[in-house]
Amino acid sequence: MVDLDLVLRYFRDVAPIVLLNLRMALTAIGVGVLIGFLFGWGRVSRFRPLRAVARGYTELFRGTPLLIQIFLVFFSFPALNALFAQYGLAYRLDVAPVERVIIALTLNTGAYQAEIFRAGFQSIAHGQIEAAVSIGMKKGQAMAHVILPQSLRIMAPPFTNEYIIMFKDATPLAFIVAVPELLRASLTFGQRAAAVLESYLLAAAVFLALSLLLTLFLRLLEVRFAVPGLGIAVRRGE
Repeated sequence: MVDLDLVLRYFRDVAPIVLLNLRMALTAIGVGVLIGFLFGWGRVSRFRPLRAVARGYTELFRGTPLLIQIFLVFFSFPALNALFAQYGLAYRLDVAPVERVIIALTLNTGAYQAEIFRAGFQSIAHGQIEAAVSIGMKKGQAMAHVILPQSLRIMAPPFTNEYIIMFKDATPLAFIVAVPELLRASLTFGQRAAAVLESYLLAAAVFLALSLLLTLFLRLLEVRFAVPGLGIAVRRGE
């Protein structure tokens, strides 16, 4: 039997906290796009040291668990403050717990988006770039007017996958460092109402509903800007 009073109290008191998950995901994704573009461009650079740095960054954050990355970033700030105090430096890094988690998520998604950008850039025929340079375009102009307009349309599907994962799989990991996002709030509510299982089921329903809406919106954009017959596949774990 469904306890409608429990459901109503959950959606009144707890469900709105999912806005924090959305904030974390959107901030990480937004900054991650810039990081991904820069390091993705670095991955296809002819300058070998730049390629090495870009590859090192992507391999590091794609090859280690996100949970460990959150722990390392989260506890690095107190460790740095202790180090400053040890050497008598009157300087502190006062970064809120939510912001620390956002930094970790940003570094993680930036690495995955860098690989998406790399694959997108490499999907453009090199002859088009040579043609752009031959008519007087600089490399930056060729990127802005030739490569990006085509590659962004090709990269839409893997970007969609990455953004959904960041929202529904990555942001709940903030639970482990006591950031009061939806999962942590659901546990607190469930313990208070003696309905932990029901609370987790309701949290799953909220994540599912928002993920479906986000997926629908991104798929519409993907179809709108798709290039028939072209596409790339860059998934987590590859």
